[in-house]
Amino acid sequence: MITVKDIARLAGVSQGTVSNVLNNRGNVSAEKIQRVTAAAKQLGYVANAQAKQLRRDIALSNHVAIILPNIDENRYCAFFNGIKLLLEEGGYTPLLFVTDDSPYKEEQIATHVAEMRVCGIITVPSSISHTDFYQDARNSGAEVFFAFRSTNPSHNFVGFDFYSIGQDIGAYVLSKNYHRVAVISDPECYPENRDFIRGLRETLQSVPVPLSLEIKTADWLNISVSPVDFFEGSSEPPDVIILTNSFFLPKVHLAFSVASITACPPIIAICGDNITTEDPGIMRYRLDYLHVGIQTAHGLLSRLAHPSSKPAAPHRQLLRATGFPPAPVSFSPVRRHAKLRILLSKSESSAALQRITPAFVSKTGIEVEFVELLPSEVYPESLRSAQTKQFDLVRNNMSCLPLFSGEDFYTFDQAEFEQYTAGMLPRIIKDFSYIAGKPQAIPFDIGIDMFVYRKDLFENRLLQRMYFEQTGESLSVPATFDQFERILRFFDRDMNPQSPVQAGSGVNLDSPTELNSSFFLRYMNYVENKRFQRGKTGVEESAVLQALRNMHTCGKYALPIRGKRWVGATLDAFISGQTAFEVVFLNYASNIAHLQKNIYGGKVGYTTVPGGISYITGGSFSIFKNSTEIEAAKAFIRWISSFPQSELLTLYGGLSPYADVYRNSEILMQYPWYTHLLENLETAQGREIWDVFNQNRCQMLQLPLLQSIVQGQCTPEETLPQMMQILHSSLL
Repeated sequence: MITVKDIARLAGVSQGTVSNVLNNRGNVSAEKIQRVTAAAKQLGYVANAQAKQLRRDIALSNHVAIILPNIDENRYCAFFNGIKLLLEEGGYTPLLFVTDDSPYKEEQIATHVAEMRVCGIITVPSSISHTDFYQDARNSGAEVFFAFRSTNPSHNFVGFDFYSIGQDIGAYVLSKNYHRVAVISDPECYPENRDFIRGLRETLQSVPVPLSLEIKTADWLNISVSPVDFFEGSSEPPDVIILTNSFFLPKVHLAFSVASITACPPIIAICGDNITTEDPGIMRYRLDYLHVGIQTAHGLLSRLAHPSSKPAAPHRQLLRATGFPPAPVSFSPVRRHAKLRILLSKSESSAALQRITPAFVSKTGIEVEFVELLPSEVYPESLRSAQTKQFDLVRNNMSCLPLFSGEDFYTFDQAEFEQYTAGMLPRIIKDFSYIAGKPQAIPFDIGIDMFVYRKDLFENRLLQRMYFEQTGESLSVPATFDQFERILRFFDRDMNPQSPVQAGSGVNLDSPTELNSSFFLRYMNYVENKRFQRGKTGVEESAVLQALRNMHTCGKYALPIRGKRWVGATLDAFISGQTAFEVVFLNYASNIAHLQKNIYGGKVGYTTVPGGISYITGGSFSIFKNSTEIEAAKAFIRWISSFPQSELLTLYGGLSPYADVYRNSEILMQYPWYTHLLENLETAQGREIWDVFNQNRCQMLQLPLLQSIVQGQCTPEETLPQMMQILHSSLL
């Protein structure tokens, strides 16, 4: 058996140094880490993980126990996946335990995880009267969060507002003129089920003639029997059946087949977002169980991140339901042989749109032809089309909307506009919809800057030590562009032959969009006045110079990419393993999904950009005023702006303007970085900056200057006068 002593002898270091290296602790030099690692590998040493766990003085500080009634129900699977998504992103490991809704099992598990000294526990309790099971874990320092089933008000809790859910479903029942209502519910011993029944009953009794309401409860013991009770020997079966759990659905259908001579009545089922059915007799009332998991993990991670400043008040959070699905899109009559020509900018969203458009063509008979250009080419082509009638619709970048006169596009009336944008993010509606104060654009896809990085490199013990020895700083996600510059230099293989990648990040020398974005992202972080107002905000020379200096220095160490005007070429370098991190737009980032799952073993991190100030991008659809196919164009916009299509677009790589899309469990599992999208939108610069600067003009005129800067062909000081002239001439 290989021992620490053997490794120490071969490496020529002390046993204490070996122990520190193997346990990722202590202040050990990079040179000694390399020697110990090499010696351990040569000897074939394997750490005894069990022995580490048996040491009672060591807490498993990165382990969180997840205690669930079962893993068969959709809600608990989705809930666990939401927790897992956030915990693994934060560097924690979830440990799953199943109670079978048995207080006895739950107590045993609670005792076990307390002995394991986990740092956190998330539980769906089997009994709300026995939450003292977790006192030992609390005493050891663990944070405990309860979910779904509300417990003592002094406990941390995340769940749904079931009283409001009962009211919602009650209102729907009334709108359908049902008279005999049956409910199959989870046991009423849990407050959430009592709240649901109370909200439902109060709503059904609010009309002059109260509806008949019969309630049966079902648990694991009688789940197959309870539905039968409604139908066996009954001459008047219910008009509608409400299920508080989609797990009951097959049991209800079975009950009808064996106990009733009539057809099964309509069913309203409370279920997860990822439960679908083609049965017209089933109406889904959706709850996003994955979102509960995410929010519970958010609360837990927040407590774990600030252990010395725990608030006295418990974390209590009631989430709103997704609710009933939106009504299907309806179409006004359109000539069967109408044809639309649509101008797009090359992007993941455009690719997704072209993928799903055949369904629109099949449904409406309207032919669609797409013409795809580079983002920098779409605006001038739009101006030409406004005069020459080449296209019917265009997807313009939001940053270009202030450049149009207001006379080029069709103006939607208020009713149309509200119909197309209902449910979209208010911030996006405001920034993406108006040209010269008129509603002439409908939000289609959105984007925001994001910093993506390889966590396996940033968490590597040897690289951390090497970086510290070079800079005196810890190797972490850069908080500023100055730190970004230093980390970039560290990963440059020309500067550091031991770098595992060719460079820290890439720079696309031939993309006007990427170079312009790189400049303005830095400029926004260096300016003193971060409130941009048209006609009131000037150009800050000191911020321009700082941005140019940072780009100049970064250009020395970045991977140069030539011959690709495509936005996203730097991301391709990251995906192929050439770079350690990149700043990318979310609407070009869907390819990271494959990378996240299959290439680096989930070790891809994503966070806000250096400096913390990003800007919003993306695009909207407008109809050219001179189009001869206005009605067909409106039908296309009505279809593509509907929630179901927007949701599908996001799954295929686009980025929806609807907030509820980012609560969809399937989408978040595929693109986990979207969990940060909504909060980042709140702090990002939007239309404000492009109401100040003519982005299209800046892109074209800045290109040769920025190319010279990042290639080191001129100094920032030499370039400054010309850059200031361009920016001053680009003020709107």
